[in-house]
Amino acid sequence: MKLLDDLKAKFAPKTPAERERLKRITVYTLLVLSCLVCFWIIFAPSGDDDAVKGKANMELPDQTSAGMPDTKLKAYEQERRRKTRRVMTAR
Repeated sequence: MKLLDDLKAKFAPKTPAERERLKRITVYTLLVLSCLVCFWIIFAPSGDDDAVKGKANMELPDQTSAGMPDTKLKAYEQERRRKTRRVMTAR
């Protein structure tokens, strides 16, 4: 028991500044641990998802540009023509 009492006396804060320092270290440690746990919960792999594991995403569009204008200027011109056609047909 003497050893335990000696350890308590050694690590017990003696001044108010030491108490504040000990509180600050405790709070920062708890904040870092909670942040790490949150990151682990958010970014941890799900584990049972065999359908997604090792397969490519087949829902991505192809790299073809069929029907797309070559430049932004041509795209703006096509949009302007569509708008004028709508106005002309609405009359």
